[in-house]
Order: sequence, then structure tokens, then C-alpha cells
Amino acid sequence: MIPGEKRIEDVISSRIKDFHAYYHRLKPQDGLPSKQSFDPTEVPRSLANLILLEMHENNRLFVRLVGETVFSRFGGDYSGNYIEDIDFGDVRPKVLLDYSTSVAEVRVLLSDHTFRSSKGNKYLVERSIFPFGEGRTITHMLTCFEFTEQPFEFERRPK
Repeated sequence: MIPGEKRIEDVISSRIKDFHAYYHRLKPQDGLPSKQSFDPTEVPRSLANLILLEMHENNRLFVRLVGETVFSRFGGDYSGNYIEDIDFGDVRPKVLLDYSTSVAEVRVLLSDHTFRSSKGNKYLVERSIFPFGEGRTITHMLTCFEFTEQPFEFERRPK
């Protein structure tokens, strides 16, 4: 496990736990589930919390589609960008490590981090990365997010 990675038992989000169970029902014994096996009608409450990525040449992940909740919490539509070209602020190294590990090891990766939106709201962001493909070759990834608003912490200033 890499720093900040979670086990499914440690995930708080029932949405992510449900999507994780759905993914494992799709997954063949050896290899990855195909993109065609994904049926959005089976996970309707996750759709607004998903990002669809395509694997391009040189293991570059291209953001094809961003769900409405992800768009509103992160304050932008990442569609049409490569993951390494997106400004994730101070969590950028962790986000890129999570994706690169999932790709290199061809496996699901669960993690979390805190995030402050452009509107000043603080969230615990749980992220789960699910590879899809043919055999053990990744062609697509779905990332499922959960955003839990956190209490605002005021900075104490010396008197």
C-alpha cells in the first residue's frame, strides 16, 4: 500500500463501498472488467460522482467525462485534459501517485485527502480508482468520489 491508501473496510462512503462491490461483480477471475460490461443503470446514485478516463499512448490518462457533483465540488470541468495537466493544488503529488500506482499495478486504489473548494468549503474527499480493459490491459478508468463537508477550522492568530 502507498501512503494515504485505504482498505475497503476503512472507507466511510456507502456510495464507494457499493460501487466497489459492483465492480467486483463485473471483474472476471483474471483480468479486468471491460468498459462494455459497465451498466450505468446498475449504479445510478454514483453517476454524478464519477470521472471517466481513457488510457492513451504512454499511459496518459485523458479525462473524457466529469460527473455533475465532481464538477461542482472541484469548481471546473476537467473533460478534455490529461490528468497530469490538471492543477490539483497541494494534493497534486498524491493524486498523480494514486493514478500512476493504479495503472502500474493494474488494480483498484482507494484513498482520501482533504480539499478546500474555491468557495472556501472544506471536504474530506474519498477517491476510488477502478481500471477497466481487456485482459490486464487498461483501456479506461472510472473514479468514484465522495465529498464530506468538514467543519471549518479557524486559524488562531497570536495576540
